Amino acid sequence: MRAQRQTGQNIVEFALGIGFLVTMVLGMVDFGRLFYAHAGLTNAAREGARRATLLPNCTGANLTAIQDRVKAEQAGLGITNSMITVDCSQPDRRTVSIVYRVQLASPFLDPLVGDGTGTGHVRLSTWATLPVMS
Repeated sequence: MRAQRQTGQNIVEFALGIGFLVTMVLGMVDFGRLFYAHAGLTNAAREGARRATLLPNCTGANLTAIQDRVKAEQAGLGITNSMITVDCSQPDRRTVSIVYRVQLASPFLDPLVGDGTGTGHVRLSTWATLPVMS
């Protein structure tokens, strides 16, 4: 009788423990993905700002060239033109901003780091400003 109770207790402890471990691993994977995406977006914004400083203005074909440079820097993230904002309003500097949404793999993190919509997305935004060297 004692051996059966012990086995049942072990199964319950294992079930509780494995649930906690799976939760921890999924949380670490999500935070790693967020860190990777943010670092990549920051680098892409810097490259876009660098490209913008080499062009005389930010309209038409030049704007397309800046956006293409941003997308090429982090092709794996799937950045689209609608996520990229280029500001050339100041004559001595160029600013490139990117707003990106990441889908979480673990829905339990949505209340902690989500964008507030309840969809399991995290909104990442980054920007880079560089001076124009004439």
